[in-house]
Amino acid sequence: MSLYSKLDYDYTKISMLIADIEAFQSDETLLRRPLFKKLKKELLILHEAEDETVYEALEEHKETESLVDQLRAENLKIETLLSDLEKRNTYNSEQWHKMFAKLKYLMNQQIEDEEKLLVQAQKALSQPERERLEDRLDAAKRQLWSAKTVTASEALKSDFSQSGKAA
Repeated sequence: MSLYSKLDYDYTKISMLIADIEAFQSDETLLRRPLFKKLKKELLILHEAEDETVYEALEEHKETESLVDQLRAENLKIETLLSDLEKRNTYNSEQWHKMFAKLKYLMNQQIEDEEKLLVQAQKALSQPERERLEDRLDAAKRQLWSAKTVTASEALKSDFSQSGKAA
């Protein structure tokens, strides 16, 4: 699978999560919360994996350097907005929905910019370089998923043991 196909798959999955979150009625907070947490995890892992692999490889090329900087700035805005949305913890206020609409807008912009970057990457990188980059991206995502899953599992164990002590 090409680098474009891999990232297109990830961003399609993220777009579907956004659409699912939007589809809930305003009073369906309990259903929206776990989807939002999944969206946040997917985005943070993808952003970190892209930064460690794709952006790192492409920032060295004049054709892609400024777009990489732009995408890193977009990632930071998205990650800040994700954190702000999670802090609101209501998942159904008017302000939360406005912020979520902004997140959706930023994600759509980022997807367009990623496509531009990948078109330029086709020109800047040789076929063997693109294949190595695809492998590095896969490995980075697997490692991050594994680390985030272990961290989440440890947090649950800690929460469980502390709740048992309080009883």
